[in-house]
Order: sequence, then structure tokens, then C-alpha cells
Amino acid sequence: MRKIIALATKDLRLLVRDRAGFIFVFFFPLVYCMFFGAIFSGSGGGGVRSAMKIAVVDEDGTEGSRAFIKTLEDAAELEVTLTDRATGRDAVRRGKLVAFVVLPEGFGASVDNPFTGGMPKLETGIDPARRAEAGMLQGLLTQYTYLAIKETLTDRTKMKHLIADSLAGIGDDEELDPVMRATLQLFLPALDSFITNLPEGDGGLVGSFGQVAIDQADVAYEKTG
Repeated sequence: MRKIIALATKDLRLLVRDRAGFIFVFFFPLVYCMFFGAIFSGSGGGGVRSAMKIAVVDEDGTEGSRAFIKTLEDAAELEVTLTDRATGRDAVRRGKLVAFVVLPEGFGASVDNPFTGGMPKLETGIDPARRAEAGMLQGLLTQYTYLAIKETLTDRTKMKHLIADSLAGIGDDEELDPVMRATLQLFLPALDSFITNLPEGDGGLVGSFGQVAIDQADVAYEKTG
């Protein structure tokens, strides 16, 4: 035991003489822990994590877009301010907000009927220096968009209405390619039959759709005053 203590004492003396090594061994881990503790504070233990401040611009103005905005407002990770595109961009440019998110025209239709509306599209504006926040925001937007689509796809009654409306629209669309019309006229009734036998609340259909399109624009921070 004495030999171990002697060796440890010797190593400590050598380490104290090497200032760079001393700082690296003792202070760097402390700073590292403090840094990541600040980032992830609130993920457990009852701490409070600061929400990302964003502006949301509703250029769609539909029930679907308003429901999605309500979801973002209720999200603990986000602090939402409703505004227009120009005001949101200016707030990001001046560093007042982390980003702005635009719900373009057609967003609600895409969420409510992914068969004919296509996958939802979103636009964001953020300082290119905020790479971590940009990645986090994109992940959150994708997550909540898929949740919105899942609500539609897990509502059996709504889905059957959507399929019926889509079939009616196919018959009225004179510009639709004949091959595509024939394909949809086979696919949609089969899907209707599948949904009839699908357990209530099953969201497996969500995975069959494509990716949410998020167009990101760079809004460089400009120091004012």
C-alpha cells in the first residue's frame, strides 16, 4: 500500500510541474462536464431547459396549418412567435430569434391528404453559424409534421373519406395521365379495404410516405448598435 501511495505521490509531483498536463487532466474534464451539463440541463432531474425561440409564418391559413402551429406552440422545446415573413427574417438577422419557419400555401392540404397533396413542405431561415440549432430545429419540425400526418392516417373514418374524395377527384381530372388514373383506381380501393381491417390507432402507414421537405435559407446575423 505504501508503495502505491509513493508512486501516486511521485506522479502527482511530476504532473504539477507539467502545467499543460495538469490543466488537461484536472480542469479540462471539469469544463467539459459543465459545458454539456448546461446544454442538456432539463433533460432529467426536474431542470428547466431553455426553449428555442422561433417565429412562425402561416402563409397557408388553413385549419391544418393552424393545428400544426398549435402543436409547435405546445412543444416544450420551442417558444413560438407568430409573425410575417419579413418581420421574422429581420428578427433572426438581428439575433432576437434563432430561426423563422414558414408554412407555405398547400401545407394544410398536404398534412390532411398526403395522397393528393404530396408530402408537406416547410421553409426555415436561420443563421448559418447556428448549425446545432439548425439540426435540432429540422429534427423537431420533421417529428411534429409526421405526428400531424399520423393523426390523419390513424383516424379510420377520416381516411375512408379521403380515399373516397380522392377517387372522385381522379374521375373528374381530365388532365391526369391514363396510366396513373388506372393505377390509383386499383390502389385506392385496395387501401380502403386494408384500412377497414387495420387496428385502430395503427400508424404504420406513415412510414410508407416520403420525407418532409424543409428548405433552409441562410440569414446571417448582423450586429446592430
